[in-house]
Amino acid sequence: MKVNHLLYKVDDLKESVDRYRKLGFTVEYGRKEKPYNALIYFQEGPYIELINNMNMPWYIRLFLRLIGKKRFMQGMINQENESEGFIRICFECEKSELEKIFSMYKKYKINIMKIMVKRIDIKGRKLQCQTIFPDEEKLPFVRTPFENNYKLENISHPNGAKKICSIEYGINNNDKNLLYEMNSDKILKLKQGMGISHVIIETIRQEHFEFR
Repeated sequence: MKVNHLLYKVDDLKESVDRYRKLGFTVEYGRKEKPYNALIYFQEGPYIELINNMNMPWYIRLFLRLIGKKRFMQGMINQENESEGFIRICFECEKSELEKIFSMYKKYKINIMKIMVKRIDIKGRKLQCQTIFPDEEKLPFVRTPFENNYKLENISHPNGAKKICSIEYGINNNDKNLLYEMNSDKILKLKQGMGISHVIIETIRQEHFEFR
């Protein structure tokens, strides 16, 4: 599977959006009213999601507890409490591959949560996709492409950013077999460690810089 996007935890969404815009990135809020995330898209490849919280109301948290999904819910809370920086990776699969992905997690005895994610973006477009979240928040999750033939418009950044060309991702011995089976993306470099460590972005001038 290819990398779809990277989650980057921020403490103050507005301050972070302003900061990255000043650095020359085009940043788009996820929605108009009370946004909890913002997106940095590129001409090709994965994008970066700046996320302040997991948009999980109290009644959803209560419901998850009642149906035995306490571990999944706690994983979401743990991500909200992370320090600023990259916290998670998302792969993309086609809808036809979902059963294969279910079996893959089951093979490694990993509990999952299947969720239909929906939102209306700042341009009024309804975005919808199916997602598979492992209970363990450090593991990658998987989503399908947005439905309704959604396509990104031409993306340009004042600083010339074109695409993410390299992601270093640390894994431990317990998860390495799963990650090697999931990953088929040449830009994702697996190594010993824990989580995303370095993300390199290529510009239209073929320069490179690290996203921090």
